[in-house]
This record gives sequence, structure tokens and C-alpha cells, in this order.
Amino acid sequence: MSGLGTVKAELLAGDRRTYQPVRRDSFDVEDRRAQVARPNPWGMAFVDGLMRVLAEWDDYTKEVGKRHRFGLAGQKVLRAILSCWDFKKGICEPCIDTIMSKTRLARATVVRAIRNLEADGFMDHIRRTERTGNAPGEGPQVKQVSNAYWFDPSRLHKRCYDRLQQLLRRKGKSLTDAKVTYPRFEGILARRKAAIVSATAYKAACFRRATSPEEQARIIYPGDERAQAEHVAMLKGASSVTDLYPLLSRSIQKE
Repeated sequence: MSGLGTVKAELLAGDRRTYQPVRRDSFDVEDRRAQVARPNPWGMAFVDGLMRVLAEWDDYTKEVGKRHRFGLAGQKVLRAILSCWDFKKGICEPCIDTIMSKTRLARATVVRAIRNLEADGFMDHIRRTERTGNAPGEGPQVKQVSNAYWFDPSRLHKRCYDRLQQLLRRKGKSLTDAKVTYPRFEGILARRKAAIVSATAYKAACFRRATSPEEQARIIYPGDERAQAEHVAMLKGASSVTDLYPLLSRSIQKE
């Protein structure tokens, strides 16, 4: 079973095993390690700046002949998550269904976007569980609840960090002004990255065996008919994708 699969996990509070099916690396909501809420000391300047940096970074990292890694879907997912961020309290806990509703994207597309955004440092998340209150032997003792998200600028690529700093300074703010300590889950992040690499290799093998553009699109964007149609259109030389989503001016440039 992969690191992204469902496993039997411990309810960390009290180090007592519950033997309930919850996601790997999940923390009880009362565990201090699940208290990842961090305030936003920069306000909307940070949100707008981070969104702009993502768009620029997506163009900067695009490989010739391939689609953008994040694309419109990645931008919509990040915007949706940021819109759920309580700047003062720091709480950001939207469930996947909420993000799907805000973006009108399929679950698989949302999950893939979250993985890519986290891998490049645009956001972080931790899985959480809570006690159900059921008596022993009368049902599950714990259940999965929504992820908790936070935003640590120091995890961004240096180019992205410097660009975000530049944008904030135009608003009279600075990343170094905030006295916020962010949580660190290097081991969890490393396992997630390894799982992404494994899943990508498997998908690449399936893609090579595909016999039509439609089949390739279903492999890349499972459950997302709109993205599949756009991919097929791109492969067949249609210009509708770029016509619908014209590129913005960029400031992260290749050397």
C-alpha cells in the first residue's frame, strides 16, 4: 500500500492505538502538532503576491512542448484555499469538498494541485483526526476531518521568495517583518514527495502505453472531463486553450 493510501494509524494523543482506518500521518486535532494555524501579518498583499508569483513560476518552470505544471487548476485551488484563511486567527481548514465547490474542479484535480503546490512550497497541510465519542466496541473511535493549511514563505524557491518580497515591498511590507514561527514536518513532506515520484512513474508508464489522445488525457486528468478536453485540443493543435487563458506579463525570467 502506498504512502498516500489509507492505513491504520495511531491517535497520537496518549499514544494509544485505535485501529481505525485513517490517513497516514494524521494527527488528532487536540495534539499540539496539529495546531498549525498561523496568522497572516501582511493581509491581502500576501495573497495577491503569492498568486502572482505562482503564475510567474508556472511559466518559468514550463518545459517546451509540455503543459504548465500548475495551470489554471493549480491557481484556482491555491486561491480557494487562501480564501478560507482567517488572517487574524490563522485558521485555514477547508475540506476537499469545499475546495471542489469553490473551484468546480474534480477531486482528483484538486488533490493533484495540492500535492504540486506543497512540493514547491506555496502551501503546507497536515491531515487531522478527531474522536467520535462512540463507546468502545460501538463504532469507530476516530474519524478523519479536514486538513489544516498554513503558508510558510521560507519554503518557496529563492526566486519565488525574492519575487514575493519585491511585491510586498511595493505595498510597504516585508517578509522579514513577521515574527512567526512555522511548523516543520520534513519527514512527512519527504514521504509525500517520494509517493508523488512513485505515482508519477506509474502514470508515465501508463501514458506510454496509451493508444489515443483521449486515453492519454484520461490518464493525466482522471475524472476531470474539462481538463481532458483541453488536453486533447492541445494535442490536436487547437488554440482554444491559449485563447481562453492568455498569459500575463511575467517578472520571473529565465537566465
